Amino acid sequence: MERKKKVALVTGGNSGMGKASCAALADQGFHVLLLARSREKGEAAMKDLEKVPGRSVELLLCDLADPESIKIVDAFFKEKNDTLDVLLN
Repeated sequence: MERKKKVALVTGGNSGMGKASCAALADQGFHVLLLARSREKGEAAMKDLEKVPGRSVELLLCDLADPESIKIVDAFFKEKNDTLDVLLN
């Protein structure tokens, strides 16, 4: 699988330091996977982050307290990526 961008996964990326980290990583050319429990909050963060042209950010809904939710995100990630370059938890 040929990769075009490095991949970063940020838990709690919908607000605060997580959201700021998503912006900084996207600005450095990473494809950012923003993990959030709330669809509403995640989509609001995405809308804000995508205001800057060229940013590559993708929302993944995941409750880290729910093992099934983690398995779903894990399977999705492995289907689309071969390596994770940065994990911010």
